[in-house]
Amino acid sequence: MKAFQISKSHVFILCLFLLFFPIKTQFYNLIYIVSDAILHSGTISDIYTYNYLGFLIGCQEILETQKVLGDRFEFFHSVVFYFIYIFSVVASVILFKRIRDKQDFKLIDWILLAVFSFQLFDTLERLLDYILIAKYVAIETLPE
Repeated sequence: MKAFQISKSHVFILCLFLLFFPIKTQFYNLIYIVSDAILHSGTISDIYTYNYLGFLIGCQEILETQKVLGDRFEFFHSVVFYFIYIFSVVASVILFKRIRDKQDFKLIDWILLAVFSFQLFDTLERLLDYILIAKYVAIETLPE
């Protein structure tokens, strides 16, 4: 029987697993900051505080940003959302091509898997929200 040995890759995978949400948050914050710097020269970064969820939040901040950006506000959020989605799809395609013929995962493969998992997690969370909202609406309107 072969003894189990802990290697650097095992420690890296464990850290990636334990730090999934903080890494996801910082990845999203980085996308928002870079997109804001490219599209609006830092206008949104002056208004918002980037939080631990990785999303821009705050009612007053949203109103102020809508006043400052006008119609470009929705465009900014669309660009960021689609960039994150496209980045995730590209990561999944690269990952699939890298591991299709071999069973050996390298560190870059784990990073690609994590980037793909960010969008997958958000999609599953959004789907669950839709299911729960539909269930709540059905429960609330059924007696009527």
